[in-house]
Amino acid sequence: MAGFFQKLFGGSNDNYEEYDEFDDYYNEVDSDYDDLGYSQDNYSYNEPIAKSQPQPQSQLHSEYRRSAGRVVDLNQKSYQQQIVIMEPSNIESAQQVCDDVRLGKTVICNIEKIDPKIAQRVIDFITGAAYALRGNVMPISALIFVVAPGTTSITNNDSLRESSDTVEEYVRRAAVQAR
Repeated sequence: MAGFFQKLFGGSNDNYEEYDEFDDYYNEVDSDYDDLGYSQDNYSYNEPIAKSQPQPQSQLHSEYRRSAGRVVDLNQKSYQQQIVIMEPSNIESAQQVCDDVRLGKTVICNIEKIDPKIAQRVIDFITGAAYALRGNVMPISALIFVVAPGTTSITNNDSLRESSDTVEEYVRRAAVQAR
C-alpha cells in the first residue's frame, strides 16, 4: 500500500543531498561573522530605551471632555441671523446682495429709485443667484423684496392679501411698475 502512495504523490526517492549544499553555505557565513568579531544575537525582546510617558493633554481637550456630557451651557453665544437692507442701484451692488446671501444673511432689497431697465436686470441677477444658491425670494411690495439663504424660510402670514405671488409674477409686475 505504501508503494501506491509513493507512486501517487511522487514517492520518496528524492535526492536530499541538494538541500545539504545550502546548509554548508549557511555554516560558512556564520563562521565568517565569528571571524570578524560579530556575535550571534538571540534577538530577544529588551526593554525600550525611552519609557513611554503619558501625553500631556491640552487645556482645551480636557475642557471638551468635561463638557461632552449632557449638560448644555446656557451662557454660550448662539449664531445670530443678520438682516441687511440694501438699495442696489447697479449690477455691482446686486452682486453684493448675492454675496451677503451666500454668507447666510437675509437681504431686503429696495429698487424704487432705480431706472426701470436697470431694475429689471438687478431683479433678474438677484433672483437667478438666489436660485443657484438654493435661496428664497419673497416680494414685500411691487419694488421691495426679500432674498434669504436656503437655511432661512420666508413665510407670508398676510391674510388680507388676495393672491400669493410667485417669483416670476413678482418680476413681471415689478418690471411693469418700474416703467
